[in-house]
Amino acid sequence: MEPRIPLTPNQRLWCEAPAKLADLPYLPDVSIQLSAISYQLSAISYQLSAISLWVTG
Repeated sequence: MEPRIPLTPNQRLWCEAPAKLADLPYLPDVSIQLSAISYQLSAISYQLSAISLWVTG
């Protein structure tokens, strides 16, 4: 069971932004895909930092 780390407001924004972008009809698919990719990358980096904190802590 992995430790549950609370999200900061900035990280919460990253989690919610792609869903909000997907709701906007006038955005082209490319920008939605790019935002999804950037969200995935930020989620991965957050997971890695959480794991390293958990391992070193």
